[in-house]
Amino acid sequence: MEIYDKQFKNKDTSAVIEDYPRRRREELQKWLKQIDINSYSEANTVKFVQRFQRHRDEMLRDYLTPTPIGRYNDAIIERLLKEGVDSELLKELIGTVLTESFQSILYMLDGADYGLEESLEGDDMQFYRIFDQDGNLVAAQGELETTAWEIFHGEKSQ
Repeated sequence: MEIYDKQFKNKDTSAVIEDYPRRRREELQKWLKQIDINSYSEANTVKFVQRFQRHRDEMLRDYLTPTPIGRYNDAIIERLLKEGVDSELLKELIGTVLTESFQSILYMLDGADYGLEESLEGDDMQFYRIFDQDGNLVAAQGELETTAWEIFHGEKSQ
């Protein structure tokens, strides 16, 4: 496989390719040394979770608003409504599925099992550190789970 890069044109790039993982690890280690992983701002956590909630709200609105191009879900919802399914009940069902989906993603990033012991048996749940583009820790362990619950269930203002 030939690799083209202006910087290495007409040169042997095999050494560069073999060296890439080591160089990437060194860059990452240098970046991590600049970050204080023990400090975070609760405001960052709230903002991060609120983005998930806004996306959930947008998806719910999009699912329930027919489009001129006729998405696949438009046909399904139209069929369900023709069969006599209550539109408010359908909205509640879709909203619940979206809420639980987004919330469970946040819980898993936080290291919580969210009742998934059976499906993840033998799989160690772990906390993932998420940083914003400025290198700030988004949430301390346990904060995503708590904040997700508060935001998705209306206990924390947006």
